[in-house]
Amino acid sequence: MKYVKTWLLVLWSIIAQNIHAQTDPSFPVVGQFSVTNSSETTIYDQVIISQNTFTILKNGVVLKQFRIVEETTEGFKIEQYFSENDYPKRDRQRFTIKIDNFNTNEYYVTLYFTSKTENIHLYKNQ
Repeated sequence: MKYVKTWLLVLWSIIAQNIHAQTDPSFPVVGQFSVTNSSETTIYDQVIISQNTFTILKNGVVLKQFRIVEETTEGFKIEQYFSENDYPKRDRQRFTIKIDNFNTNEYYVTLYFTSKTENIHLYKNQ
């Protein structure tokens, strides 16, 4: 079992590197950001916004990945990204990321869920 966990960690690292390599330069690539809700703040290493995905990484490992379904003037409409083998398409969670202040060093991002709102601050790589 330990061997399998190690192998999976290596596989995730390779996937994270490939996602980073495929990042579309026309979309912003930003650095450390924090997710704050009523009970805690979680610090992550990196978020990558590529042509069709919004990927959250910590220590080089992909934690969450979302599919961008539409880009609007306010930001991106995204849905939880799962492989077809994991969940049927009808079970995907869809919500909106609103991104403000694209031309400053700080992004203000709001994830709008059906039942709750989470505010996220993203800080650009310097």
